[in-house]
Amino acid sequence: MTPRELRNVVLAGFKGSFFPGTYREKRHFVRQVIDRYEAVS
Repeated sequence: MTPRELRNVVLAGFKGSFFPGTYREKRHFVRQVIDRYEAVS
């Protein structure tokens, strides 16, 4: 699995999760996940 494929799998998991907030809050949360993932990779 390439690093890009791994990133896509991780993000798909967060995007598909049952987030207990509004759509806008979920988008903000996923954006934070993306930023954190990119900071450590």
